[in-house]
This record gives sequence, structure tokens and C-alpha cells, in this order.
Amino acid sequence: MGRDCLELARSWPELEEWALDWTARIGTQNELNRLRLQAIGQPGALTRKHRHVRDYLDSLARQREDELQSPDLRSAARNGLQSLQRHWRGLSLSFEHPEVAMDNSAAERALRGPVAARNGFYGSGSVKSARLAAAALLSILHTLQLHRIDPRKWSDESCRGKTAAS
Repeated sequence: MGRDCLELARSWPELEEWALDWTARIGTQNELNRLRLQAIGQPGALTRKHRHVRDYLDSLARQREDELQSPDLRSAARNGLQSLQRHWRGLSLSFEHPEVAMDNSAAERALRGPVAARNGFYGSGSVKSARLAAAALLSILHTLQLHRIDPRKWSDESCRGKTAAS
């Protein structure tokens, strides 16, 4: 929702303040959850922080529902809040399951390199891009062959230790 709010703020200048307020609220939720996770192992502190996050999530849900009831709510803002409503379970999942990250930033960062490369290699559908990808793949396969590593069993984690020792 945070990214959606930022896009809404850029696209609808008259809704910028509203969208940035919601972005800040979600940022506060992320920060409260981060502080809660730091209290794991401290039962009293964890209980207090857990309750604080739950109360904050409840207040966000109430505010969302109150705003959705407003007849003056702009359609773009309504769409944003309805999206928040549809995705609420995912947004609040990390509250119930601390092992689940609140966002997918790590996954997005992991994909950034290949996506930037694809764009730099003239797009994913071009012949030049396919040749570059094939050359990179053949380079990797040849390196594995030189080190007598079975490419079907190879993974970054399993080879890191083996090649570092050789």
C-alpha cells in the first residue's frame, strides 16, 4: 500500500497530503513491528509492544473503514483504501507470524540486478539479449565443468564452501 500511496500522490496532486499521511501510517506500523521484534526474549516488553502494534493495526483498520464510508472520498483514494482492505490480511500477517517479513523488499532487491541487466541488454525479447544470456549461461556452465561440479546439483550456497577451500 505504501508504494501505491506514493504513486497516487504523484498522479493526483490534490490527494498528495492524504496519500502521504497513509504512507506515514504504514511506515509507523512497520517501525512499531520492528521494535516489537527486537523485544523477543524480553517477555514483559514483548507483551507491551505486541499490544501496542495490535492497537495500532486496529486503529488503522477503523480509520480505513471510516474513510471508506465518507461520501466525499475521491474515487482514487477509495480505490487505494479498497486495495488496502483486500490486502489487509497480508499487511497484518507479520503481526501474527513474526518470521514473515512485512514487505518483500529483500526479494525485490535480489531481482533488481537481473532486471536492470535485461533492460540494459535491449529488453528481454531481443535476439541480442538472448545471445548475451546464453553467453553468460555458457560461461557459468564451463566454469562449473572446469571445477568438476555437477551443474544439476550446483547452488550458490553449496559451492561457496567447496570452491573457497580449493
